[in-house]
Amino acid sequence: MRKRLLLLVVISVILILSMILITDPEAIWEDLVDTDFSIILCVVGLYLLNGVVKAARWQVLLRSFGSEVPFKRLYMFLLIGLMVNNTTPGRVGGEPVRAYLLRLEDETPMGQGLSTIFVERIMDLVVLLSMALTGIIIVLPQLLRVSDEIQWILFAFLPMIVLIVALVFLASRPTLLKKATRFLFSFFRRFWKGRWLQKAEDGLTSFVDSFSDGFKLIRKKVFRVPRRGVAFTVLTVAIWINEAARIYLILISLPEVEVPSFGAVLIASSVATVFGALLPIGAMHATLITTVFAIFRVDVASATTAGILTVGTSIWLSIPLGIAAMFIVGLKRDKVTGKLVKKGMISTEEKEEAKDEPG
Repeated sequence: MRKRLLLLVVISVILILSMILITDPEAIWEDLVDTDFSIILCVVGLYLLNGVVKAARWQVLLRSFGSEVPFKRLYMFLLIGLMVNNTTPGRVGGEPVRAYLLRLEDETPMGQGLSTIFVERIMDLVVLLSMALTGIIIVLPQLLRVSDEIQWILFAFLPMIVLIVALVFLASRPTLLKKATRFLFSFFRRFWKGRWLQKAEDGLTSFVDSFSDGFKLIRKKVFRVPRRGVAFTVLTVAIWINEAARIYLILISLPEVEVPSFGAVLIASSVATVFGALLPIGAMHATLITTVFAIFRVDVASATTAGILTVGTSIWLSIPLGIAAMFIVGLKRDKVTGKLVKKGMISTEEKEEAKDEPG
């Protein structure tokens, strides 16, 4: 797994460097030098504020379970999860980490913790899709003049629509997850036997049960309680408006750039967020932002600079912030298993050394 991750990181670095070299390294450097860094500081401030809003949204969901984890701890857990997400492909590695940290903090079951994060992701996708469609409507007159461009953008959102429909369908019918689990393991038993398979089935069944119970509880105590439902929705919209606003400010900070309409920024932000998860450390994210802005007639060098600054003030920034959060929370990585454990806990390596000691 570590070798695969390292390979993906290398590919991502190569992609970013190639994008710079193919464009115009000298022009990109000039854009970076002439950038208004007072605006970039505002962009960084908005990113930090967005983390606070995300933690507040998570707290709204967790309170539906009766969880009273302090806000500061949730913010730290969120920063750690973002760091893991942004350094792994698919941006899913940080979600189990957040649920695991929550379990360490107040013994919230993993399934319940993950169900809150799953609800976040569904709402994120709905809001992002809505933003993208709004952006397309705003720039439609411009897009209609170039049919190939509108076809490319509309085609990019087809997988998003299918994914959202599938997620909402499964979430509204958790019994399907249980049936799918039973079917999956009955299929596996045709080829494999052993106690490990039964343990795996018991573990997955337990997780699906707690996930389903957690999602039902959230639906009952969040979306059927107007105050919480409105708060959760407003916070989600604020998160992604913030994301688009930061990209817009980055364009304004660049020298001699004809800034496209905010609709184009909404499209760039949505596309990059949904499909940028394919590669770690923001490589795909930067590439997609560059591509969308180039479509809207932004100079390619400036579009590339905007893409680099976007990931530099968010994805790359999340790594040192996550490391600092780990230190504040008091976590370390087990040298053998790679799992996060609290400082003071006996690691796997220390357990093995203890077994080897005589007596």
